[in-house]
Amino acid sequence: MNPTLASMSAEELRRHQQSSTWFAPDTEFHGPNVGVYSMPNSRQTHRARIIEPQVVNGNQPGLTIPPTADPGVAPNVIEPSHSTDKSTFSEVSLGARIRQMLQTLPHNDPGQVTVFTELVKLRTKELELEIANARRKEKEAELELARFRSVTGSTAGPTPLEARLPAPTVAEPGHPTFVSGSYPFVNHARPLEEDTVAPIPDVQFDVDSLLQEFHLDNFLAMLPGSQEPSLQTMDPTQMVFPAVQPPPVQSSPIKRRFSSPAGSDNQDEPSKRPKKSARKAIIEDSTTCSVCFKPILRAILRTSVSDVPNPITFLLKCATCQPIASADSTDKTGLVTLDIRKRFRVSLEVDDEEHKAIDRRVFCDVCQRSIATGQMTRDGESMLGMLEIVCASCDAKYQRCTDCGGGGGSRIGIGKWRMKQVFQPGRKTCSLSHNRVGDRHREIGVHVTPTDFTPELLKEVLNRCQSMWNEKTLARLAVPEMLEIDLPPGVVNPLQSYSDVEAVIARNWPSREAMIRAQGADEKRFKRVLSLIWAHAKPRRSVKTVDLEEEYAKEDRSDHSTVLANVTHTDVVIPPGSDLIGMWGGEWDMEQGSLLISTLVPFEGADGEDSTALSVGEMITKVQYLRNKMNDEGQKLPQCEHLWVVSGGTMPLVRERVADVLIKKRSFVPIEEYLTRHPEFIHAVNARPRGLHPDLNRPDRGDDPKPLIVARWLGRDFDAERVLKIKQQEFGAKKAKKKKA
Repeated sequence: MNPTLASMSAEELRRHQQSSTWFAPDTEFHGPNVGVYSMPNSRQTHRARIIEPQVVNGNQPGLTIPPTADPGVAPNVIEPSHSTDKSTFSEVSLGARIRQMLQTLPHNDPGQVTVFTELVKLRTKELELEIANARRKEKEAELELARFRSVTGSTAGPTPLEARLPAPTVAEPGHPTFVSGSYPFVNHARPLEEDTVAPIPDVQFDVDSLLQEFHLDNFLAMLPGSQEPSLQTMDPTQMVFPAVQPPPVQSSPIKRRFSSPAGSDNQDEPSKRPKKSARKAIIEDSTTCSVCFKPILRAILRTSVSDVPNPITFLLKCATCQPIASADSTDKTGLVTLDIRKRFRVSLEVDDEEHKAIDRRVFCDVCQRSIATGQMTRDGESMLGMLEIVCASCDAKYQRCTDCGGGGGSRIGIGKWRMKQVFQPGRKTCSLSHNRVGDRHREIGVHVTPTDFTPELLKEVLNRCQSMWNEKTLARLAVPEMLEIDLPPGVVNPLQSYSDVEAVIARNWPSREAMIRAQGADEKRFKRVLSLIWAHAKPRRSVKTVDLEEEYAKEDRSDHSTVLANVTHTDVVIPPGSDLIGMWGGEWDMEQGSLLISTLVPFEGADGEDSTALSVGEMITKVQYLRNKMNDEGQKLPQCEHLWVVSGGTMPLVRERVADVLIKKRSFVPIEEYLTRHPEFIHAVNARPRGLHPDLNRPDRGDDPKPLIVARWLGRDFDAERVLKIKQQEFGAKKAKKKKA
């Protein structure tokens, strides 16, 4: 007889027999890690609950596996519970109960062993599904983490959010899994139905009831492989671990992107999407003086649509109500252009910033004048550095053309300011031509006028030259750079309004036409030459054309017509398919050996660049060629040694541009200095004291400034053959290929 049973009292033996008929005689009724299994008509049944994974927050610790009982102590002994609530009983894992039950089973009960063997297989299958699901979620979390880092540009290590999240753990096969942390913080790849599944109630497990109320075959029908349709539709993973939504991360402002579809070759590589520029909004507001309420300015703010600010507060006083300290340049004796005024403005703004001035000077971005003092704020923040300011005077006279180029930036708009009369009503672009020359192929032709033209060609040349004169003069004069300059005391700017610009265009064209026709020139002493610059029109991309540069390179240019890589010399008066972009006039004094040149249009800084000055070089070459030809015919003409320019206009800025470009960049010197070196040149100056095309319709007045004359010496040993040899060396003239017989 078992010694344990012998030592038991009659009451303990009765309780043991009522407890269960399949426990070993030496097994205690209670165990520390197992539940209480009921028998019919004995006592209330205690049911074990399957533990669900809990999301761990910062204050709630995770679940832990109860410690395994000491082998030396009876493994099934627990203290009976005094509470009648089922939820207060101890909850342990199914795997722990199965292992302890197997230890207590007798070896002579095959039915019991079969039941628990199938239960172990079921649990093993569930664990395998859990492992696969955990690995899938871990892979998705790694992929989303790589995408998150690629968006934020952070590769220095885990973020504080990632550091707080526990590392995913993978359960070993055959062992129960307890989830003590949250799922990966991003799980977009999970199916939609999995996220919306309602929590499944706890699964009740009662071995005694199953054995007594059901047949063993019905019980085994619950296992995998059964053909019962109602039971096969249940997912075992949902019975053990129902779907748990991860807590939303509120601190991350970055939108998560969905995972790549399955089977993608570059799942680890984040997809590169084109960056879309933010939509811009233009906000305009006009303000008045806070004292006299006179209109002062119009403020323009450029910002993205998502950053439209609160209303801007203007607190400004005009220059009449509050005089502006150091409003303009202190140099009152010279010409003050917009560039000079802009440099002076920068220094004043720096002074205001250094002194932390509350009322700061406000400048117009069109005329660069200081127009007011005060504050322009939004929520207490100064907006001076973000607004484009247009004073009331410039706002009434000028408009920005966005196709003319120039400007641009976060504060200043793109385009060039021109007088409003240049625009058609309702149009934001001016009526001038906006064709870009760029790298278009150009041709330069130098012709002796009028002998090189037929009457029809001369008429067409005059029409094209007049059209270019009107457009170039309007483009160069009807701008703030010409109308908003400050002149020394006693000097009046002839350009005050658009009518003054139109008067210049109408009044000065007859002198240009007379120069082209060679009217009033002594044919025995003077020869007029006209240099025309043509640019070939760019064809449409769909039209296949011949590359002119390649064609010129293939041919043998015996006349050495190549001037530059994309500039050639031509003898054709009007090349087909080209536009006139520049014209220079010249008068050769055969008696004094000098060449007087003029742009025929108002001079600007770009006229001193190489692309335009090449026509002057071609004119000099043409004059030397004519001289050599006439000397071969028996005449004795002196060498052309003097090159000079006369700016007889009354527009001060044009005169300043001529002096700045030609003296500083092209080695010209003023006439007073030049006469000290070449006193004989005075005879050429006396022959044309007012230049090549004087203002014939403007009477002489005593207050008009004297013409600006600059000159340059060309030298006495000009050799045309040497120039041709240099051109051949520079551009590599090729020999003509001989055709095979």
